[in-house]
Amino acid sequence: MSDSLELLARARRTPLVAILRGLVPAEAQAVGEALVQSGFRTLEVPLNRPGALECIATLARILPADAMVGG
Repeated sequence: MSDSLELLARARRTPLVAILRGLVPAEAQAVGEALVQSGFRTLEVPLNRPGALECIATLARILPADAMVGG
């Protein structure tokens, strides 16, 4: 399956997106773990805040392989 088809298939399986406005790097791991434990598999960090890319990097590193994180 192509990457774009796989992304679409994963998005259809997890229709809810957690949008993490105001997330700070110091809280990214705890917030990400809590959301995944609650069933979320798609997380978005808005890029209009300082530390957003660091938050995304942390989430990408610690979340399970079936989770998607982006900005």
